[in-house]
Amino acid sequence: MSAGNHMEVDVTSIPVKPTSAKEVRELEIALIIGTLLRPDVIQEILHPREFTTWVDSLAVAAGALARDKAGYPIPK
Repeated sequence: MSAGNHMEVDVTSIPVKPTSAKEVRELEIALIIGTLLRPDVIQEILHPREFTTWVDSLAVAAGALARDKAGYPIPK
C-alpha cells in the first residue's frame, strides 16, 4: 500500500452476514478492533507476555468468524 492509500471502514454499516470479500474484510477488522478496545484486553496490552502470539490468534479467529458468517467453508 502506498503512503496515500488507506482503508476506511464505516462501522455503522458493518454487515453481520457479509456477502462480498470487502464486507468479510470489514467485519474481520471490526472484530479485531472491537476486541482490542475491550478494557480487559487493554490491560493485557499494558502487561504484554505473549502479545504477538495472542494478537496473531485474534487475527486468525476474526478472519475465520467473518468468513463463517459469510458462509465460506472454514478449514480446521
